[in-house]
Amino acid sequence: MDQLLAMKVFAKVAERGSFAQAADELDISRAAASGHVASLEKHLGARLLNRTTRRVGLTAEGAEFLRRCQRILDEDPCLEEAYRLAMLVYAARGNRAGVNRQFERCRLALLREVNASPSAQTMALFESLIR
Repeated sequence: MDQLLAMKVFAKVAERGSFAQAADELDISRAAASGHVASLEKHLGARLLNRTTRRVGLTAEGAEFLRRCQRILDEDPCLEEAYRLAMLVYAARGNRAGVNRQFERCRLALLREVNASPSAQTMALFESLIR
C-alpha cells in the first residue's frame, strides 16, 4: 500500500464528505478511493470514517488521524519546491539537460510519492526554462 497516496485519498474523502467527489477530484475510480481508505483502516486497525448511503463522516479516530495526515501532506509541497529550485540553478548555469533531468526527477518523485503530476506552477517554470 502506498501510504502517502492512501492518506491523500482519505484526507480528500474527509474534506468532501464523499468518496465520489474525492475520486473525481483525484482522477481515480470510486472503487480505488474506497480501496485506499479501506487499506488504510486495515493497516491502522481503526475505523476512520462512518459511511452511510448519502454521507461520509469522521470517527473520533478519523478526526485525529486527519490532523496527522494534513501535517504530513502539508510538507509535500517542499518536495516540488526543491525540484523547482534545482531547475532554476541549472538554468542559471545554462544547463538545459540539467533542467530536463530535474523536471523528470520531480515528475517521477511526485508520481511515486503522491500519485500526482507536477503542479501548473512547476510546468510553467519548466516550459519557460527550456524555451
